[in-house]
Amino acid sequence: MKNLLLALIAALLVAGAAGVYIFWPRPAPTATDGTPLSSFGVNYNNQSTVETEPAQTQTQKNTVAISDVKGGTLYIKNFKTDPSVVEDSSNTGHYYFGYHYNTGASDTTSTDDPPYVIEYNEKTQFFSIALLKEPLKDNREAAQQFLAAHIGLPKVYLCRLKYTVSVPVRVNPIYTGTDVGFSYCPGAVQL
Repeated sequence: MKNLLLALIAALLVAGAAGVYIFWPRPAPTATDGTPLSSFGVNYNNQSTVETEPAQTQTQKNTVAISDVKGGTLYIKNFKTDPSVVEDSSNTGHYYFGYHYNTGASDTTSTDDPPYVIEYNEKTQFFSIALLKEPLKDNREAAQQFLAAHIGLPKVYLCRLKYTVSVPVRVNPIYTGTDVGFSYCPGAVQL
């Protein structure tokens, strides 16, 4: 009887400790510089991977909500007001971030020989990044830095975007058909 009572007390203590561990509030994660991620327009919920809409501060009113690969929502800068982002004149809802091919309509970001092209499809909320020149490693770094700066997310959250990073066969046949990813994201190809 005494052993049964001790076993019951031990089981209750273990269950109580597990409950405290599971339900005890945890601090919100921070960026590598210690800044709370909520200040980047991303709210963190300890019980779910789905973010909720951030408090509307003056800077957060200029955001766009997009879905991420985990089924959550990321709040990025309203890129439509960014002078280095242009809408594709042939494809409504498609936007170029920075460099893109010169298609006749002149703007400050078009060129005949871009090192990379970042295109965003508003309907699918998908970013397509093409690395168009060697060295691929340097151009991937430049593209991911440019994108992070112009959508206002820390790089830890770029991995949650719906995106692909590709390399055409004319640039490097070794990586053709492979999503090389952002350099710091899980599964990225080392270039």
